[in-house]
Amino acid sequence: SGPAGFVVLKMSGRILAWNDQWVDSIRVGSKAGELYQEDTALPYRDTNRDGVSEWHYNIIEFALFDSPVGFFNVSIDVRQYGRSWNHSKAMHIAPSGDLFMVEIHPDVQSVYPSVGSSEGGTVIQIKGSGFGTIIDDVAVDVDGVPCKVLEVSDKSLTCETGRPSSEADAIVGVNGTFTANYFRGSRGATMKWWKNIAGTAITDLTNNPSYPNSPDSYHGLDKFQSPINFYHRYGIEIEAVFTAYYSSFYTFYFAS
Repeated sequence: SGPAGFVVLKMSGRILAWNDQWVDSIRVGSKAGELYQEDTALPYRDTNRDGVSEWHYNIIEFALFDSPVGFFNVSIDVRQYGRSWNHSKAMHIAPSGDLFMVEIHPDVQSVYPSVGSSEGGTVIQIKGSGFGTIIDDVAVDVDGVPCKVLEVSDKSLTCETGRPSSEADAIVGVNGTFTANYFRGSRGATMKWWKNIAGTAITDLTNNPSYPNSPDSYHGLDKFQSPINFYHRYGIEIEAVFTAYYSSFYTFYFAS
């Protein structure tokens, strides 16, 4: 997946091309992409079924400009060989049940103001990309409470915050900490970090007086994975909200 506006995508596989001049087109849906950097295409030599030695690319990076938001398939046309065949492992299932290879999603870059009334009625401006131009097609939540969209363009929208339907829906302060109901919000995960945690047991973190409400810092992650060589003698807790596209069996695992 990637944000609307400008995104660099990477295609990997067995791509029959001597160099970038052999690539006639790369398309995401109906949108044409552009080769991002020539040196990101890594050629290697292989032998085809007829025993003839051929050159291939195994990775090609390409840029997509001003793409619409949605779920799309990707294709590449190589001179003399035609359009690519997409492996089933590269496919995903959209909420509609259709197969897709890449999702282009709206990208929020700023929100102003950053504070407002818990009673609602605060007009906020959100800037980014991929918002569209039709008000009825856009829905905004602020901590799970609908924010009425007033104006919208592809890169900016304004909305008026609503009042929580009950006290349980509001953000409340408890002993200097803040809690709120989970809702489907930004992509990625939040990592809480506590430094100077001795030992290797989970209880070394959970028994620390600063856990869980006073981490030393917060970090936003684009995937559910802790950074490598991040620090020493520390503890982390990563949390995110998982929303399944469709009903099925899912496997969650830990790797270290």
